[in-house]
Amino acid sequence: MNKALLVMDYMNELIHPEGKFKARGYVQFENEHQTLTNVIDAVKHAREKGFLIIYVKFGFTEDYKDLPKNSPLFAKAKEFKAVLLDTWATEFHACLDVRKEDKIIVKQRISPFYGTDLDAYLRTHEVDELLLCGVSTDLVVQSCARDAHDRDYKVIILADCCVAGNKADHENSLETLKKFTIVGRRTYEILTQQPEFVELKKVNLIVVSKQPIIPLLNANHFLVNSPKEALNLLKENQEVIVAGGGMLNTAFMVENLVDEIYLDIEPILLGEGIPFFNGTDFERNLKFIELKKINDQVIQLHYHVIK
Repeated sequence: MNKALLVMDYMNELIHPEGKFKARGYVQFENEHQTLTNVIDAVKHAREKGFLIIYVKFGFTEDYKDLPKNSPLFAKAKEFKAVLLDTWATEFHACLDVRKEDKIIVKQRISPFYGTDLDAYLRTHEVDELLLCGVSTDLVVQSCARDAHDRDYKVIILADCCVAGNKADHENSLETLKKFTIVGRRTYEILTQQPEFVELKKVNLIVVSKQPIIPLLNANHFLVNSPKEALNLLKENQEVIVAGGGMLNTAFMVENLVDEIYLDIEPILLGEGIPFFNGTDFERNLKFIELKKINDQVIQLHYHVIK
């Protein structure tokens, strides 16, 4: 397994007190959390371990012809004559240890994968795990993490090496990237037909399906072929909600990855139904936590799984 550390958008324009975007709060955040010191330590550690070091920055030509014309975010660059390539603004912060052997990626979008040779470079060096740090957590870090996930890289975010405009943006982005909900194909198809599905667009969903599926309806919804693939993707670093049929539930229970169970009960008499678990024999003891009334028809039982 080869690893790469991506140090993204630690440019003077964003992180230096004299940069034109210092008012966005990045400089203050870095001063309060000493983030650059953490980045320096991360780069040093990565070199000692033999990881690839990749520095990423964005910028535009003097005429801004390469600026995305429909982007309200990048429009500010042209307005303030900012982030011009080959100027002090787009140089990496002076405290960073940038060496000749390090890979430099120059981009014109938020994601370092868009319109660059980053993916080809990683494949050539057989990299399968990425460590991410950058300015900012809610933009380049989050965008890169999602893009890397869809390209089958394992992603680790170095939270103390990331900068945001404020603490709330930083923490909310990390929380968003941390939590995933895994559902089966049938569950997903049912959910997408409900008016409440608009709320689920905010949630990271992984859909497990062996069959062709209707198009995924949001950019943060992902498709995998099996529960095992979903487990391999998330078991080490993610907090997961599982909502699906017996096979999906069983896959997580057998791997001893379930900490809590919520049972929503609405009395309906059926001749037959779908079991909560199937496919493999196992036994788990539960500890009752809470009984909650959801509405006049539904109650929720909350249990802790004893391990």
